[in-house]
Amino acid sequence: MANSNIPWVDFLFELAVYWLYKISEILGITYEEVNVWIFCVAWPILSIGLIGCVIYLTRENRRLRRQNMISPSGKIQNRSRKLAGVTDHL
Repeated sequence: MANSNIPWVDFLFELAVYWLYKISEILGITYEEVNVWIFCVAWPILSIGLIGCVIYLTRENRRLRRQNMISPSGKIQNRSRKLAGVTDHL
């Protein structure tokens, strides 16, 4: 099937096609339908979900930085100790 003359690319392609055929047998649908479900339905939904997670985490990070809960270096600060004037000495 694969004919890129790059052995590892050919191997991965043939492995992916093999699993697509196995999944199509298990689900009782065609190879092409499995491709559509994966690349036209599942992948876009996952991508949108991951983009949503990045947006949420970015906003949460900014909120915590504004409240001085996270230092610029990324270290989480304990506000109760900071308010009490306790400092860590190493």
